[in-house]
Amino acid sequence: MDFKKILPHAGVVLLFAIITLMYFNPLLSGKVIKQGDVMNFKGMSQEIVKYREQNNKEPLWTNSMFSGMPAYQISVLYPYNFARKLHFVLSVGMPHPATIIFLSMVGFYFLLLAMGSELLLAVLGAIAFGLSSYFFQLIEAGHNPKGYAMAYIAPAIMGMLMAYRRFPFAGAAIFALALSLQLAMNHLQITYYTAMLALFVAGAEITGAIKNKTLPAFARSTVMLGIAALLAVGPNITNLLVTQEYGKYSTRGKSELTDNPENKTSGLDKDYATQWSYGRAESFSLMIPNFKGGQTQAIQQYSKDALKEVDPDFAQYIGQMNQYWGDQPFTSGPFYAGAFIIFLAVLALFISSDRLRFWLLGAIVLSLMLGWGKNFMMLTDFFMENIPGYNKFRAVSMTLVIAEFCIPLLAMLGLMEVMKNPSVLTQKRQYFLTAFALTGGLCLIFYLAPTAFQDFFAQADGEYEKIKKQLIDSKLNEEQISRFMGGIETARIAIFKADALRSFLFILAGAAALFFYSLKPFNKSALLGGLAFLVFIDLWVVDH
Repeated sequence: MDFKKILPHAGVVLLFAIITLMYFNPLLSGKVIKQGDVMNFKGMSQEIVKYREQNNKEPLWTNSMFSGMPAYQISVLYPYNFARKLHFVLSVGMPHPATIIFLSMVGFYFLLLAMGSELLLAVLGAIAFGLSSYFFQLIEAGHNPKGYAMAYIAPAIMGMLMAYRRFPFAGAAIFALALSLQLAMNHLQITYYTAMLALFVAGAEITGAIKNKTLPAFARSTVMLGIAALLAVGPNITNLLVTQEYGKYSTRGKSELTDNPENKTSGLDKDYATQWSYGRAESFSLMIPNFKGGQTQAIQQYSKDALKEVDPDFAQYIGQMNQYWGDQPFTSGPFYAGAFIIFLAVLALFISSDRLRFWLLGAIVLSLMLGWGKNFMMLTDFFMENIPGYNKFRAVSMTLVIAEFCIPLLAMLGLMEVMKNPSVLTQKRQYFLTAFALTGGLCLIFYLAPTAFQDFFAQADGEYEKIKKQLIDSKLNEEQISRFMGGIETARIAIFKADALRSFLFILAGAAALFFYSLKPFNKSALLGGLAFLVFIDLWVVDH
């Protein structure tokens, strides 16, 4: 074993551990994150845990939920599932749930290395994925299994690409292991999205196989990956089978009890499944986190600066109004991928030669359109009625986890091209400028003309009319109502403009560094280190 080759990667893993512990430093002093769903779980599972401790055997039923229900949907231990044991080994003693971020960065790092990336570029990509905002929202909510399942997407895709491109046996083995670990986390919705993503990867590879006339090799690798998937299911088969059995009798199963047949599917009702639907315009939150206000909280809780231009007579009350004006009932925050990362992803579409790039774009677009849910019912209806298993899952906005994985991966494909051939940006300057115009230029236009592109009141629930009615009931006159409503809009515009300008500056800084590098290449490590720091600061601030 060549320790000189291993040492740099060990150093990178240590760096990821340090970044994670810096963010979650209160855990080191014995503090615990107050996670809503975890607290609910502890209450639901108390009877099960108590029985397990007193009788030293696993209860499969609990009376503490509803009129009684199977315990295996709440808390059952599978002592012979090696995948779950291996998960704890891979966590290397990191405090829970910070391990989610650590494993996400490590997995994405090795994915990029397997794709031919150099070390510092892989570090940059890992930071972009591991610090993307959605991980921190689900940790706050207590959706830990979801976070761990997302962390194993990267190594699963790594195994696929290795199997198709160079190392079929090693790739299939890694795919089997990663998928088994993901299934052990018991969040089948994320596994379903991983399968969707795998289809796009396979699509990219089969087009390459047709072009290069290597279809027999593609077929062999596909068979090996199929066998690997079956092996991954093996350690988790008990939980999968009982989940399938119980699902028929839950809200995810077919029911004849409805007064609206058009709302019914063979799984969840459409209105329930699409309750958390991303707004179409809200998709810009991937580049500008506060495009729709970011998260559900009082304006003054986010920033008192937003109230500076508000009528002083109403500033105190407007400060208590909701900062978020998007389409969802409420939210902990946006799906933010990073402003400069979005620029790199757009640039990659023009300059990368990797056949994966357009398939990643297809996965991003599909995940966005599915995330719109009730705001794009034509596609949602088709998937819920025709695509097997899709109607078993709720919160359709969660499909954006596919975009949050694909965007940094696509971005790194573009950056890899620049590192191989710095002059590509001068040779294809029009593409560089187009990518900047579509990202940085758009942010600047949003900043200069905010009201030209959106209304600053939530449309989904008629927020404007609701607030106006409350003000009328409070005996305010027309002039006062107009000033109050204008004050809300003023505060929200201030939040929006500050974030649009912020994203523009991050894109400008990163794009300028890349452009100067293409004119006269300087130290590559300095460039990649600087860009990694830029992405780190951008995401760190939003995550906090």
